[in-house]
Amino acid sequence: MGLSPPADRHVILLADSNVFARNLLSRELTREGYYILAASNCEEVLRLSSSFEGAIHLLLANCDMTGRAVFSDAVIRDRPKTPVLLISARTHENLVERTRERVRWSETKLPEQVRIRVREAITGDGRRITEI
Repeated sequence: MGLSPPADRHVILLADSNVFARNLLSRELTREGYYILAASNCEEVLRLSSSFEGAIHLLLANCDMTGRAVFSDAVIRDRPKTPVLLISARTHENLVERTRERVRWSETKLPEQVRIRVREAITGDGRRITEI
């Protein structure tokens, strides 16, 4: 028995091996109203993608993550309507720097660029893979 989809919420499969970035993105995207399936490695992405019974509206993945090509190709093959948005470590390098400075994560906000690109990818512009 797989995971059941939420009612009336867009689902994002979030893949990032950086626990701080993954938790921040998950928390902030949840606040935006998205339902998040979070994965820290290739195997978790593949497991979540295959076990989730509903639509996955976006794969949001760190482009530097080990196995990213494998799991993004698998998601594209198995879920052809799911767009892929790749984020670079540069997108959240400021977040990591702020963590080193011991700034509380609750004070850190999702970069507006990520928020906008997630919304664009889900609403659809026809592109399968996008990178920021």
